[in-house]
Parts: sequence; C-alpha cells; structure tokens
Amino acid sequence: MPDCTYQNLEALRRAEHQPGLEGKVATLHLKLYHLVAQMTAPVVLEFGVDKGMSTCLLAAACEENGGWLYSVDIADCSAAIRSPVWTFIQSDDLQVAEILAAAPALRDGVHLLHIDSAHSREHVEQQLLRWYPYVRQGGYITFHDVDATPYLAGQRKDDPRHEPEALGVPDTIRRFFYANEDALFLEFHFGSTGMGIMRKLAPLGTRPQPPLKLHTRQVQVSLAGLFWTGRALAAALVKRFLR
Repeated sequence: MPDCTYQNLEALRRAEHQPGLEGKVATLHLKLYHLVAQMTAPVVLEFGVDKGMSTCLLAAACEENGGWLYSVDIADCSAAIRSPVWTFIQSDDLQVAEILAAAPALRDGVHLLHIDSAHSREHVEQQLLRWYPYVRQGGYITFHDVDATPYLAGQRKDDPRHEPEALGVPDTIRRFFYANEDALFLEFHFGSTGMGIMRKLAPLGTRPQPPLKLHTRQVQVSLAGLFWTGRALAAALVKRFLR
C-alpha cells in the first residue's frame, strides 16, 4: 500500500458511495482505482498531482497488479506519496519529448491517462492532441473537473473568474469526442466537480482529429413575431374570461 502524505486511503474507501460531498469526492476518485485495478501490469500516466488523491489511489492499484504509475506536475510534488511503483517527473505535461526521455516505457503505450493539471480549454485540447497517440487501444483517458456547476453564481465554489474555464474544459472534451466519435466512448459523472471517462478504440499511434467546431443556433425574435404572439395570447385570455 502506498504511503500517502496528505491522503487517508482507507478513509477514502470507507466514504465510497456514502451521501454528502465527501462521499461524492471519494466515489468519483475511486473510479480511477477500479479501472486500473482490473488491468494486468498497466502503465498509468497522470497529469497533475497536488495533494495526491488520485496519485494515492492509482499507485495502490498498480501495487496490486504489477503496474507502474508515472505522475507529471510542473511543481515539485515528489513528497506526495511513497511507493515502489511510482515515478514522479517534474515537467510541463505538454513537453512530450522531455517526458518520454524520462519515462521511455510510455512509448510502448499507456493503459490509462489521467488529466488533472491546468484546467483551461486550450491546455486540455493540447494534452489530448499530443498524448492521445500514446494511449493503447482499449485504454482510457480520464478527466477530473468536468462538472462546472459548483463554480456558477451562488454555488458552493462560486468563482466568476474560473467559471469560463470550468465551462470550457468539458466543452473541449465533448468537441474532441465528436471529432473522433467512431473511435471513442465517453461518459461524464457529475457531483463535486465531476469525473469524465473516455475509452479509446483506435490503435496505439493513431493521431486524433482536433476538436470539432460546434455551432449553436442564434435564436432571433422579430417584432412581427412578438406582435402575433402577443395578439394570440391576448385573444386566448379574452376568450377565457368571456366563458
């Protein structure tokens, strides 16, 4: 079992499927553990460590099934956990060549890529475009923070500055999915700040299409439309009161 500096692995397991925010956080993060635990000798790549909640759970699964976890963060998070199956790489996660040089095993394919670093639409788009080819066929790409609801006005994490990016990240993932729909499955889990799970069906090395440009319709109401709508409503009201 990994020695997790900031997390209590057993407490997370006890909180799984329990009510309240703590239960939602544990349940969503344990989805990562369950995905990796069912694999045999997986190679797992994680972007974003911070206090190591996902790191702790992914390492626990890798210790159980002979896997290996590589975690990348631009900050020094090397003290987040201690595990014999963990390698920490301090780097910008868009620096593919640098990361591959530090972890050559990634060239042979990643069974699960977990994305939880810079939460901006541009960064997530580049992570997908650059790292998708290294995910194995049948492998997973998972995403933390796909539910923007807590950042909206009046909600638990109300943050007008972060709200546009919180909305933009799941939108980018959705548009990437539709650009590569024939080779992907995608599911979003809401609550807390959410978790997304994408499964890749294309072979290792396949390069993806960039996120699709999706256009929403602009609803326009003409003055004539308002006039006739108002006239019909007035007629209906008159008819009702004359009964």
